[in-house]
Amino acid sequence: RSSELIHSGELTRIVRPGKTQQRSYFLFDHQLVFCKKDVLRRDLLHYRGRMDTDLLEPVDLPDGRHAEMGLLKNAFLLRHAENLNVLTRTSSDGCKRLLESADGYRKTKRW
Repeated sequence: RSSELIHSGELTRIVRPGKTQQRSYFLFDHQLVFCKKDVLRRDLLHYRGRMDTDLLEPVDLPDGRHAEMGLLKNAFLLRHAENLNVLTRTSSDGCKRLLESADGYRKTKRW
């Protein structure tokens, strides 16, 4: 169903305060795929899951102290059915713009 890669990059997933996971994310036209880098061979990726972007709702989180997650910077929340994922980027552009561009891409490519 997903056929075109729109964006890829590194994101940090915040599991709980003090516990983070580095993930490689690939944004396709209909899904977001995330992988983990191999511990020994950094050029290998292990598939960890995917989320349907039609069901994703991105929410920007303000910089500063969060009640449950601690100190956040360049963070956003991805709400997907029963899952909540808090992710951070190294730059401030955020994934919200990326997901909106994927939504715009899908609308222009429909018949």
